[in-house]
Amino acid sequence: MDKKRVIIIAFFVLVTFLLFGQEETGYQQSGTIFSLKLTPSFEIPIGTDRDIFNYGGGVDLSAVLQPAGQSLVYFSSDLSYSFIPTQKADLSVSRFSLGAGAGLNFGLIGNLSLFANTRAGYYYGFLNDGSGTSQGNPFVSAGLGLAYQFTKRISLGVGASYNSYLGFYNNWSISLGTAFRLSS
Repeated sequence: MDKKRVIIIAFFVLVTFLLFGQEETGYQQSGTIFSLKLTPSFEIPIGTDRDIFNYGGGVDLSAVLQPAGQSLVYFSSDLSYSFIPTQKADLSVSRFSLGAGAGLNFGLIGNLSLFANTRAGYYYGFLNDGSGTSQGNPFVSAGLGLAYQFTKRISLGVGASYNSYLGFYNNWSISLGTAFRLSS
């Protein structure tokens, strides 16, 4: 097993243990928090995928649920689209994905928080050349970021994640997004 896979598996195991091994903190929210997040991203292919793909971009729409009484844990479901140019000038790929995940949200200073998350799901990608060439497979993702709560309802976050679209390609994704809290 190569070093990259060991690191990814270790990150997923660590986050899983943190999710279920957390201690009670002094902060307890008054109820379940439900938010919608809109997150544009810049995608950077890594490894041998750099020889095939160019820099791309995408957007995620996420529904986030933080259960009542939990100041750290949150769950999400995500719908994503990415446009990925190839090194060949006239060829690009579109990718849609649907996933679910879990994460931790650590309050740092004031309204600033650090978050870590993992996601898994299924993607479907196709060439934008009219050939009908397409495929779908599972994906996994792990990321870290910072978020700042501007008001009770709106926050802005920046993050980075490693994404592995099995059978397709691997990338680093850098994102800047907004969360809209619908309940508190």
